[in-house]
Amino acid sequence: MNFRQIQNYVHATMQQEQVTRREQDLAKRTSQVGFYDETGLDKLVVIGTSTGGIDAVLKIVPFIPQSIQAAIVIIQHMPMWMTASYVERVQSKTTLPVTEVVNGQSFKNGRIYVVPGGYVLQFNHGNGKSRLIGGTGEVAGVLNINGSMEALVQRFGGKRIIGALLTGMGKDGAEGLLNIRRNGGFTIAEDQSTAVVFGMPREAIVLGAALSVLPCHRIAESIVREINTKS
Repeated sequence: MNFRQIQNYVHATMQQEQVTRREQDLAKRTSQVGFYDETGLDKLVVIGTSTGGIDAVLKIVPFIPQSIQAAIVIIQHMPMWMTASYVERVQSKTTLPVTEVVNGQSFKNGRIYVVPGGYVLQFNHGNGKSRLIGGTGEVAGVLNINGSMEALVQRFGGKRIIGALLTGMGKDGAEGLLNIRRNGGFTIAEDQSTAVVFGMPREAIVLGAALSVLPCHRIAESIVREINTKS
């Protein structure tokens, strides 16, 4: 091997070790989840985002009050090994508990749940427990926002869900947001004025999926108002 090949090999090996450790940690925390319990959940807020979304989410979560009668689920396109540090960054901006979703996860009011990068959130048909599909460690290329949003609608019903699609490249989340709206949920797309990349929100707007189009700094206010109006 030449020097460049050795560098690439070492980098790939280190990255794979990080992914393996993340998978082992996820499996360990999954085994620690107790009895599945859906009490204490009124509504769900699901936020999907990609490029530019890390900063966008950090501008929203500080304005979600502790008393919110909803759980917040964040689906951010990123490699799986970055999710733990992302959870820490979100936690630094809010007093709400922030955790990474695991298999069999219970969702509670006043908590924030981050879907691990590279995974799609799904639910078992029999017992309704959450399960994570994927885990390649790569940036999700399987439209995991769409898949997760659709699964949440099937599990909890669209009327209980507020969906927000933020900045991002491509079109992931547009169909998922439309599914929420068609099933009675409230939907928001980030306005072009604040979106780093307007691809995903624009696709949602073109599809007619967004009931409201707002700049990032007004999204938290809209979410809280919608929850309080329908509580």
